[in-house]
Amino acid sequence: MPWLAAHNPEIDWEKEKVKMTWCPPICGKRKQEVKEKLVKRTREDKDKEILRKLVPKKFWKWRKIFGKKKLERMPV
Repeated sequence: MPWLAAHNPEIDWEKEKVKMTWCPPICGKRKQEVKEKLVKRTREDKDKEILRKLVPKKFWKWRKIFGKKKLERMPV
């Protein structure tokens, strides 16, 4: 019960759903998740900026081809 009281989840009894939207400061988990999301978003923004500089505008609709995931694959 102390853990549940500290995390205070949002409970929707009608929809039978529980949302864990808040972690107390002592937990620290929420801070780490927020930090990871910020780092990921920053990397994605940086990748987009680099892509815009290197790839001509007429090819932007095919930007996934030029993305990192496609380049890491070995050709068939």
